[in-house]
Amino acid sequence: AMWTAICPEVLTCLQQHQSIRSWILNWNDSSASINFKLHPHKLHLIAYTLWVLWKARCQLQYQNKYPNPNTIIRLIKHYEQQYHLMQSSTSTSESYSRISLDTDSSWQPPPPGFKKLNIDASFTKATDCAGLAMLLRNDDGTFLAAKSLTTYAQSPLQAEAQALWEAVKWCNHHHYQKVIFETDNKALYQAITVPGFHPPWLSKPLVQHCKYMFSIHSDWSCVYVSRVCNKSADAIARKARIHCIRSEWLASPPGWLVPQLTTDVTSIQH
Repeated sequence: AMWTAICPEVLTCLQQHQSIRSWILNWNDSSASINFKLHPHKLHLIAYTLWVLWKARCQLQYQNKYPNPNTIIRLIKHYEQQYHLMQSSTSTSESYSRISLDTDSSWQPPPPGFKKLNIDASFTKATDCAGLAMLLRNDDGTFLAAKSLTTYAQSPLQAEAQALWEAVKWCNHHHYQKVIFETDNKALYQAITVPGFHPPWLSKPLVQHCKYMFSIHSDWSCVYVSRVCNKSADAIARKARIHCIRSEWLASPPGWLVPQLTTDVTSIQH
């Protein structure tokens, strides 16, 4: 039922092989009905679906929590949408280090029933000081909570990884469910979601901690967006770094953040 909703061709392909391993090895065959040469995007979706299903099995095995198939399907569909948007418009001026999304020029809400948590880090090499930010909103853009921290880091990626680690701990502490974590750092996104991607050793422990947390929360995911979609979290991170602000806001945002939050909501593309 899951594959029927996500990628119906998979069922037909699986029936032609004795095992999933045999089917995966067949992806290199250009004559196969699904192969690397002709269907790279479809295989990316299949790989992500297998990863999400593995996370759901881990949650059942180790936490005795039965996953909701509809939640898993919505999560995968949202990821598929984000993936196609990312592939549609790559910014050549930054040599693929950023992705420009013409359709997403501002913050976009998550699917119905989900929450979106934007993270960011503001880092300056002169002092190695970093401001960390996490901002949680629901599917209509309503502010739910936010938090700012300060720390020291040795690179922008390490600061971003620290922000994500603090965010997943925060969500776990508050028992937030159905959360989409959004980052504008492509290297961090790849380190979390791409199998075999190895981050620099300074950031590796933080990344491993984050990946473990995602593995035990099947309704959490991590996506990448352009910086223009992450302005509110950026404002919090900059404020935290410049003014050494370590605060948590629940239900009501700080006054200085309201203008940017309002801009995000009024710019939502329906």
